[in-house]
Amino acid sequence: ALPYLQEEGGLDILEKHIDNLSSKLVEQKKASGEINSIAEEQQYIIKQKEKAKQLQKIYNQVDNFVNTILSNTSCTHYIGFLGGTKCFRYDIAVTKPYKGNRPSSPEWFTKWSAPMKEYLRDEWNFQVVNGIEADDAVCIYQTWCRDNNKNSIMCHGDKDLYQIEGNHYDIRKHTRSYVDKITAGRNLYKQ
Repeated sequence: ALPYLQEEGGLDILEKHIDNLSSKLVEQKKASGEINSIAEEQQYIIKQKEKAKQLQKIYNQVDNFVNTILSNTSCTHYIGFLGGTKCFRYDIAVTKPYKGNRPSSPEWFTKWSAPMKEYLRDEWNFQVVNGIEADDAVCIYQTWCRDNNKNSIMCHGDKDLYQIEGNHYDIRKHTRSYVDKITAGRNLYKQ
């Protein structure tokens, strides 16, 4: 991932970084025969610079998103989870494919989800969980916090997490709520 450059002169630093990276990539592509002319070389460099600027914009949006959550929840510590390898539910769903009725992801998400996840992992220290979904990890961690008398708040946009007793923050509506044990049970049985 490209470095997060919010400081003064950050775009100049970004341009130098891209120029350096692009020249190395151009040399590799020339050696492999993928770039055969100066025009192709210039076009490739322009595309790389545009992609880097788009990535930096996305990284800034991710930073704003996480900082807003931290600010709105007054959290001093956090742990974030990202889904890794395929969840076990895909293997055990036999009557219907797991999440088979969901529409496909928007094009922007398909294009940028990998760099966003990489950025959240590398720059925000989000934990990648394999074999389970990120919301499963949130539930496990919340249960541990509750059982060990630790203050916590689950920040999510997943209605299924309202099956878990505790403090919640809706990342879409920017609202806080508390789900008690009885309500959590009701929500579970509504599934």
